[in-house]
Amino acid sequence: MVIGLLSEETREKRKEFNAIASDIFTTLAKELNSLPRGGLSDIQILTFKRHLPWYKVSSFNKCVSIYNASKNEKNQRISDYGEVSFKDKHIVIESIHNLL
Repeated sequence: MVIGLLSEETREKRKEFNAIASDIFTTLAKELNSLPRGGLSDIQILTFKRHLPWYKVSSFNKCVSIYNASKNEKNQRISDYGEVSFKDKHIVIESIHNLL
């Protein structure tokens, strides 16, 4: 009886984790196809982090920091028409692949 309850709780947590991971994957995949538009929201990052085991949070934080740094103002270029693009897209693409 107790094992059945633990198993059900584990399945529910796994479903939540998979749903969040799928949402992040979809967001990042769309971003790859439409740079510089898109990107992860703080809510997606915080929700995903909440579901990670404690020993994986540090690695995830590092990847998110690299991702955010690759998209900062130093790597952005604004055209005469106000469109934003990246000076070095490869840095952003690499940071997205690290998160995937």
